[in-house]
Amino acid sequence: MAKITLICTTHHENGQCNSKELLSILCNINPEIIFEELSIKAFKQCYQTRTRFTLEASAIILYLLNHDIKHIPVVKTELTEDLVKKLELLNENETYRQLHNYFLSLESKYGFQFLNSDLNNAAFEKLKIIEEMILKKDDAKILTNLIKSSESAIDNYENGIIDNIYCYCNHYTFGDAVMFIGAAHRKSIMPKIIERQQREILKIEWEFVNEQRFFVHENYHPIDFIKMDI
Repeated sequence: MAKITLICTTHHENGQCNSKELLSILCNINPEIIFEELSIKAFKQCYQTRTRFTLEASAIILYLLNHDIKHIPVVKTELTEDLVKKLELLNENETYRQLHNYFLSLESKYGFQFLNSDLNNAAFEKLKIIEEMILKKDDAKILTNLIKSSESAIDNYENGIIDNIYCYCNHYTFGDAVMFIGAAHRKSIMPKIIERQQREILKIEWEFVNEQRFFVHENYHPIDFIKMDI
């Protein structure tokens, strides 16, 4: 039976979230397949023209130096510009901006241990609450429409990734695999995978990495998250 380990990442280098740390995770699992959160177009930019750079691609390039494996782009359709516009508008709000910066500081300090934890989910939930507060306060019709359209796009985006993975698994046999996904998708994509796992004839063993799986930082204390009430 194929086994896929879901690892939440960030697409940029940030402190403890770096390609060296991610490479250590890959070496620990030693996968035969890596499913990447990239479209075919983005995949070519990362590995052929080298005009696009991601943390994950940097780690994979290093891994490929000593491992003969396949890495597969699994994004059907890239996210629309609505998501970029939404983030630009939200970042005009000081409270949202402060909370987002605090999230980035935790990402930098605790790395993949933070990104693969329920505390990461809590951080994104708080960001979502701030989004709702902004809408209620400002009655921002444009922002409301952007959030609705971006949420629909994200839902389709995540379902498309799962579709592509199951399509690959239906055609090829392998043992251990890894799937990279941005940490913002962690809370929403996990239940989708579980639901898909229950209704698919093809059985895949999914493992969701938790904060204790690979890196345990000496100074990692969940109490730090109390500070998120800013």
